[in-house]
Amino acid sequence: MNRVLCVDAGASSSKWALREANGEVVATGKLAHITGHLFSTEEWQRVTSIVDLLAFELGQVGLVVMGRTGLEIDTTIARKFEVLLKNLLHSSAVEILNDMKLAHGAFFRPGHGGISSLACSNGSESGTKWKQ
Repeated sequence: MNRVLCVDAGASSSKWALREANGEVVATGKLAHITGHLFSTEEWQRVTSIVDLLAFELGQVGLVVMGRTGLEIDTTIARKFEVLLKNLLHSSAVEILNDMKLAHGAFFRPGHGGISSLACSNGSESGTKWKQ
């Protein structure tokens, strides 16, 4: 299965896109917020139910890429969350990124852009997007 699920896990809501191996976006959607602060049993249960609903809707996914503040790679919580995503989405691989790294990757090719360019990538009030 070569489908890639990209998730921007936000504080107020989470957005996702499912891509086929050829890069075509075949589905998008919104979920409830997913926090990186998974310190209580109740929060784990809430987030597990959100991912479980997504898994029911999408089925098996080859790769999951998720960006979320507080889910830094190589932390205990990130590793536990990685196992949760692999198990519920029947995924062969999961990559959890700091959400700033994910946002940077969405706007710039590898090796391009920088801190100042990332700060400007949201555009101005007129909707103009600046890139380095």
